[in-house]
Amino acid sequence: MKVVGSAFLLSVLSGVVLVACGADAPATPDARNDTPRVDARVVPTPDARTFPPFVDAMPLPDAGPECDDPSEPNNSENMATALAGIDDCDGSGGTVSGALDSTDEDWYTYAVEDTNCLLDPTILIATGNVEVCLFFVCTSGTEDFTCPKGSMATDVGTLSGCCSTSSFDIGVFGFDCDGAADDSTTNFMRVKSASQNSCETYSVGYQS
Repeated sequence: MKVVGSAFLLSVLSGVVLVACGADAPATPDARNDTPRVDARVVPTPDARTFPPFVDAMPLPDAGPECDDPSEPNNSENMATALAGIDDCDGSGGTVSGALDSTDEDWYTYAVEDTNCLLDPTILIATGNVEVCLFFVCTSGTEDFTCPKGSMATDVGTLSGCCSTSSFDIGVFGFDCDGAADDSTTNFMRVKSASQNSCETYSVGYQS
């Protein structure tokens, strides 16, 4: 049996006494203490009331003048505005005026009486960037016509005719009610905008 040295035993006992008496242990580094603590309560926060005032949204572009067309509604063959009838002699005709937005159509209808003059269906676009179509329905017989240069043969439903963005003249030999002695017709005229303008005004003349 080994005898423990008195000096060693005294040292051990002294340590026990220190711990028992609540003496502080030697300080050791604490990672949590390496970075200074910041109290969140004193961190400044932005105040919305200090922001610059909001700027009002830019106004939308002006849509242009309102399209006021007294002939509306006349957007289809069945709703066509009825015009006074004319005959097939020179000087018999009329003029229509209106306003269109980019998707609108204006329809008109008028009767043409065969009075043994020369039938010469004509469209005159006086003002406006528009497309005008002229359709024919014979009172008897079958429509037989040739669209002049610069116009295009067009069918809309049961209607057949010619369309153009410029004035056109069918001509005295360009139209006939085939199989009938009477070339009287009911004509339909359609006017459409040929531009993207919010309001396209027009004036169109017609005669037969």
